[in-house]
Amino acid sequence: MMNGLTKNIPLLTPEELDTNEKGKTELINAIKNNETILFVGAGLSQPICPSWQGLISKLEDLAKRIDPSFKPNENLRKKSLLQYVDSIKQFIKDKEGDLNKYYNELRRIFKKEDCEDKHRKLFKIPFLGFITTNYDLILEKALRESDQNNISMKYWFTLAKDSGPPDVSDFFLSLNNSLSMEKKIAHIHGVYDDPSNIILSLEDYLINYGYDANGVPKIAPTLHYKFLWSLLATRRVIFIGFSMNDDYINLMLKIVCKDLWRWNSKSHFLITDINNENKTSQYQNAQRFSEEFAITTIFYENDNGTHKGLEDYIDEIIDSVKIVETEIKISKGNEKVKTSSFGSTKETLDDIRKWTKETNIKMIKKSREYEA
Repeated sequence: MMNGLTKNIPLLTPEELDTNEKGKTELINAIKNNETILFVGAGLSQPICPSWQGLISKLEDLAKRIDPSFKPNENLRKKSLLQYVDSIKQFIKDKEGDLNKYYNELRRIFKKEDCEDKHRKLFKIPFLGFITTNYDLILEKALRESDQNNISMKYWFTLAKDSGPPDVSDFFLSLNNSLSMEKKIAHIHGVYDDPSNIILSLEDYLINYGYDANGVPKIAPTLHYKFLWSLLATRRVIFIGFSMNDDYINLMLKIVCKDLWRWNSKSHFLITDINNENKTSQYQNAQRFSEEFAITTIFYENDNGTHKGLEDYIDEIIDSVKIVETEIKISKGNEKVKTSSFGSTKETLDDIRKWTKETNIKMIKKSREYEA
């Protein structure tokens, strides 16, 4: 299939195209080998839901409606969106005596019943599970409208205190290499219909991750911290709809790289856009993401601003990843165990087991350091 990059040769040099194609091949092989989880960011919910900047504008409008004396703070907005949200929340609370209108506004903004083809198509790809920082239920809407029967994800969960550990345990169990297990969607920053548990402001992040804005730990490792650390340490994550501007997601990536010596290890993938205006900065970011986060960046062309190249690339992945039923003989007496894989070979599975064993050893070592 021809994608946006190959149709616009001047955008990337032959060397850059070759590097991008190699990254795509690595990503597809990782999917085929049942190694990947999809991590969905706010960019994939646009234009149905607002961008981060658009969300801040809506919260500013709410503060103005509550009290016209509210003055937007452009300096703080540029310096730290998370701190700025804290200031808006505090303004509303001071004027109202509670945060009910703030929570209601979040419900109104993210209570959407729409989805697009790009969302439905994601369920044609055999990911082990889905994680999202989004507050909407667009993925769940897309799942209900998809015609896929090879995976089943019937509910979402959050890391809220009243539903955390059991659902987290179920999520990790669902990542087992089996199509018969129900797959899950984890909304790690909450959902719109439980707005008091949404993670949006700096205070929210501090409470739920235990780190301040400078990456300094303030409390013992939280469930959010342990959950995300475990996934980033043991799975290959594909980021889509992310600008990689979330300070706390970046912090977790840095911590895992530091703990496990993963720098430049090509552990994860980022699918993002490129055009003639952002090419230089995008390549600079790609280099930094590789060095600091162990992420391989894969570009799709977006010169016209429609992001159609993303949907074309999703189609390309679907075409490349074919579900193959294979029977793998496991030496266990005379027992034969039939499993499903996506082009996996015995050698590939042996490699995965070896990698998992090495990672587990590092995780145990890290756990002991925390206990000490």
